[in-house]
Amino acid sequence: MQVWPPEFEDLLKGARMPGPDSDLSLEQLANVYAAILDIPVHDSPVQSLHLMFTLYNEFRNNQHFMAGAGLSGAASTSATGNEG
Repeated sequence: MQVWPPEFEDLLKGARMPGPDSDLSLEQLANVYAAILDIPVHDSPVQSLHLMFTLYNEFRNNQHFMAGAGLSGAASTSATGNEG
C-alpha cells in the first residue's frame, strides 16, 4: 500500500463517480471501482470486493490514518458501534 499523490486525491475528490443510477450492471460497477483503486479482478469481482472492503475497514480503524484525518478514538468507536 502506498499513499496516493496529492494530485490524484484532488482528482478523486472532484470526480463524479458512477453510482447505482448509472447504466452499469453491479458487476461492471464493481470492476470500475476496483480499477480505480488498482485492485485486480480475475474471474469474478467477489474477491476484489472482499479485498476492497477489507482494506477500507483497515484504513478506517488504523490509528495512523485517524490521526491524519483529525479523528479521535471516540469518533471511531461511535462510528463502528464498538464502545468500551
